[in-house]
Amino acid sequence: MSSSPVILYRYDASPYARKIDNVLALKNVPHNKVNVSSMLPRPEITDLLGITYRRIPILAIGNDVYCDTSLIVSVLERRFPTSAGYSTIFPRSKRGGSRDTGATKIFSKLFVAALFPFATAFIAWEKLPQAFIQDRSALFGTPIDVSQVVATREKSITTVSAYLVRYMDFLKSFYY
Repeated sequence: MSSSPVILYRYDASPYARKIDNVLALKNVPHNKVNVSSMLPRPEITDLLGITYRRIPILAIGNDVYCDTSLIVSVLERRFPTSAGYSTIFPRSKRGGSRDTGATKIFSKLFVAALFPFATAFIAWEKLPQAFIQDRSALFGTPIDVSQVVATREKSITTVSAYLVRYMDFLKSFYY
């Protein structure tokens, strides 16, 4: 169990930050949030942590800093275990009752890999400032064509909906 302060550096529009928000809430881990800009510079991070890491979220537990969402989830599960009274994010399998963390982690990776390319079409790119679009174009390594993204939105919604139905069927068969 960790007694060091837990601080999450995040911004509201980040789906990865929302994931960690949810994990912290599900585990009932006391923490503080520092809301930062969606674009660099982020003096709250560079000044306080001494790093210029670009991606969000960043989690600090005492002097330890974690920058990868999957790693953050694993660290929270390890440092705030059920044996210390915290909840877990890994459900028990209905077959054996054990917690299958490996299957859950693989499922999570596949879920993100399959859905993220489509989910970006849900962003209201046409309403965002040009500076943000240029920033994300640089991050993605390719220019974002707003009109093309908007044109694919309906298809993306249909595709994501179909994936979600399949994922729910999987979850029901394995866990419930």
